[in-house]
Amino acid sequence: MAILTGKMMNMQISSLPTSVHLELTNTCNLQCKFCCVGEFGKGEGQSLEWYLGQFEVYTSPELVNIRLVGAGEPTVYRRFRDLVRELIARGFNMSLVTNGVRLLNFCEHLVNFEWICVSVHGLGPVHNQLVGANVFDRVISGIKALQDAKPDVNMFVSCVVCSENISSMLQIADFFAEQNVPLRFAPLVDNSLLSKSDKLLLREQLRLINLYHPEVKLPPYSEEPAFEESVRAFIADDQELARQGLDADRVVCKNIYREVKINHKGNLFFCKYRLLGNLSMNSLRHLWESEGRTKFLVEIEKHVQATGYYPQSCLKCCYLTNL
Repeated sequence: MAILTGKMMNMQISSLPTSVHLELTNTCNLQCKFCCVGEFGKGEGQSLEWYLGQFEVYTSPELVNIRLVGAGEPTVYRRFRDLVRELIARGFNMSLVTNGVRLLNFCEHLVNFEWICVSVHGLGPVHNQLVGANVFDRVISGIKALQDAKPDVNMFVSCVVCSENISSMLQIADFFAEQNVPLRFAPLVDNSLLSKSDKLLLREQLRLINLYHPEVKLPPYSEEPAFEESVRAFIADDQELARQGLDADRVVCKNIYREVKINHKGNLFFCKYRLLGNLSMNSLRHLWESEGRTKFLVEIEKHVQATGYYPQSCLKCCYLTNL
C-alpha cells in the first residue's frame, strides 16, 4: 500500500495557506440540543480591521478560499456585512456554514459565495424544538430568497441525525427534493444513546432514502455503539479504506499543506486543532512557516515513509481523501 504525503506526491507547498476557516465569533442565536457552543460563553471576536488585516498578505486572493464557520453563528458577527463585502471586493473565494436564521439579511452578498451550507434538523416543530427557537419558517424563507436571487446558487442543507428526527428523515428528504436543495445527513451525534427501536427505525429510514433519494448523502451507521471508532480507529486494511470510498494506493491528507483555522480569539490552528500561535503577536506568514509546523510535517513524512501509513490519530480524521 502506498500512502502519499506532500513530498511523496510532489505537491507544491504554498508559502501561505490557501484555505482559511474563519471563526468570527463563538456567540450563537440558537441553542441546539446537540451543540456545545452554549458552554463556551460569549466571544465577540476581533475588530473588522483586525480580520481584514490578516488577509493583506495575500497577493493572489482569487486562489484563496475563506470559509466562515462556527464555533458560533458567523452571521451574528457585528460587522458581518462589511467584512463579507470587503473580502469579496478583494477577490477572495467565500463560503459559509450557517443556521440560516439571518439569510434574509444578507442575500445580496451571499449570492456571490462559492457555496453555502444551511443547518436544518427537521421539519417545522421538530427543527424548532431542536434549536430552541421558532425559526424554521424564516430559515426556509431565506433559502428561497437566495434561490430567487440566484437560481444556480450553490447551496445545500445539512441535517444532524438524532432521536428526535429519525422518524421523519424520509419526509425531510422529500421536502428538500421538492425545494431543489441538495441534502446531507450528518453523522449521528451519539449512536450509543439511541434506543433499540430508534436503531431499527433508522435502518429503515436509511433504506427508504437510499431507494427514493439516492442523491442524498447519508451518515455511516451500524448497530454497534462504537461504529465510528471501529471504522476509523485503524484503517490499515484495504477493505476498511474501501468502505469509506478511499483508494488504498492514493489516499492522502492535503489539509496539513494548505489549510488553517482562525478562531475568534485570534489563535491560528492547522491540522484541525493543532495550535500554531496567536495572530495578534505573530504574522500569518511567520506562523505558517514556523519551526513547529515544519517539524510536525517532517514527522508525518518520516512516519509514512517508514510504515506506509499515516499515524493512527490521522486515520480517524475526515480530511483523508483520494489524490
